[in-house]
Order: sequence, then C-alpha cells, then structure tokens
Amino acid sequence: MNTRQFFEEKGLFLTEPQKENSEVWGMFSDEDSTLFKMLQKSLEHGNEVILIKNQGISSLFPNGSTAGILLNEKRDISCKSVLDFLSLKGSRFNAQTGQCYYGGFYSAYQEKRFLSVSRYSAELEKLGEETEKIAENQKFLPFSFTRITPKNKTDGIFSEIQIESYSLSENLYQLKRCEQFLRKPGRESEEYFFQTGKTAPILERLSKIEIPVLDDETHRVVRNRENSTQKTMEEKQK
Repeated sequence: MNTRQFFEEKGLFLTEPQKENSEVWGMFSDEDSTLFKMLQKSLEHGNEVILIKNQGISSLFPNGSTAGILLNEKRDISCKSVLDFLSLKGSRFNAQTGQCYYGGFYSAYQEKRFLSVSRYSAELEKLGEETEKIAENQKFLPFSFTRITPKNKTDGIFSEIQIESYSLSENLYQLKRCEQFLRKPGRESEEYFFQTGKTAPILERLSKIEIPVLDDETHRVVRNRENSTQKTMEEKQK
C-alpha cells in the first residue's frame, strides 16, 4: 500500500502543489477560514490533524503542502466538516498531486539532512496561536510534519492538544531557529535530534501515519524546559 492509499483510507486530506504562497498554510493560520474552523471542530470531537510540507525532500510524501483530518473510528465528525472538506477540495484544491507519490526514498537526504522533533501541549482555545507559529516555521523549512492530537475532555469536548512537530533540513541553524520559535516560556516540552540513517525509519513511519517511538534517551535533547539543561550536540553523538 502506498502513501496515498494510507492517507485516503485514514482521513480527509487536501494537498496543493509546491508554490511560494501556500493557500493551505494561509488558511490554516487564519482563525476565520473554513479550513481552520473545520480542523478545530474535528479536534474538539477527538480526531487528529496532520500538516505536511514537502519541498522535494522525501518521495514518501506528496510534493507541496498537505493539511487534513486523521479520523478516529471511535470519535465523531460533524456533517458540516465533511461538507466543508468536499467544498474546499472541489473549489480550491481540486488539482491533486497524487502523481508525486513514489516508493522508496530520495538518496540525497539520508546522509545530508538532520531531523528535529518537538513535542508539547497547549490549550485547544489557543490553537490559532500555535498554528500561526507552525505556519511561520514553514517558510524556513524544506520539510515538516506536524501531528496535533486532542487531549483531556471538558464537558464531553476535548480542551487540550498535543503537538508533535518533525522538522527536516540540512541546515542546523534552521532547525534550532524553528525549535526556539515553537517554545513558550514556562511550557514543558520534549525535543529530540536525529541524523544520518536515523531519519529514514522515522519518515517511513510518518508516511504510514504511525507514531514513531521517541522515548529514547540517546536522542533526547530536552525533557522539561524548566528543570533540564541543554545537552550539547557533541555529548549526544557519543
């Protein structure tokens, strides 16, 4: 089963070809847009949100920008959300990029690129603030994969989210800048760093919308921003 089939069978996803000003990211960071409201409502009811930018880095993902809902068979989704999705797909994102799915990897990234992962929680009502930061990060990264998972119910509605952000680049300065941009003073977070052949298995898991196992002290950079000190990259590589 290829990546396109995994996505089509597990959720509702919109993809647009690579271009300078992405409509997907523009709408996702706009709290008044149909796409933002659709994704927010889906999170409230227990489904997950997936956001991807792939600028010709990995052949496991469509080339361009992707945003959508990973449906949970034990949760609900409103009829309005489905209708909004179909409307957007038909009117704004009807030029799909299925031809960009291939098997295997581009050989170039396996040795030259580094992967940084940030994991943290936020209140769902602050989704707009978080998505604005995520969208801003896209301007500096050739590849990113963000998974937003609902947490903790309040009166039957999920009130918190967990965000996992996977950033891939051959520029370590880009990765460090993006990590800092996602941080919030006083917020607990986990960060991981991978390089060389360690990145390929993670991307392959993400392409199947599976959660990679990240609870690994070998690659952990920070556990709790308030109570931990930053380990140097040299220490991590020993």
